[in-house]
Amino acid sequence: LQDLVSRRRIVSATRGVGLMHQIDLVRDSDTGEAFKPEDDMAHKVPAALRAHGLLARGRDNIQVAPPLVITKLEAENLVDRLDATTQTLEKELNIG
Repeated sequence: LQDLVSRRRIVSATRGVGLMHQIDLVRDSDTGEAFKPEDDMAHKVPAALRAHGLLARGRDNIQVAPPLVITKLEAENLVDRLDATTQTLEKELNIG
C-alpha cells in the first residue's frame, strides 16, 4: 500500500497494523490540502470503492480489514483495486 503514496497524488499516507490499514486521502498531497465539503467525498469514495468491487469504509480515508485467511494473490488484487479506486477518484475530482 505504501507505493500508493508515490503513485497517487490523492494519497497522503497509509498506516496500519497487520492486515488492518487506512489510506489517508487529501486534495493535494504536496500541500496537505484537505477536501472541501463540496467535493462530496462521503459519497464519491464509497461509490468508487463499489465500482471496483470493494466493500470498505471511506470518506477522506479508506479503511480496509481483509479476512485473516487472505492469500498473497488476493492481497495483491486488493492493492490493485485500491490503486484503481484512487485513480478513479483523481480523475473524477480533476486531480493529477
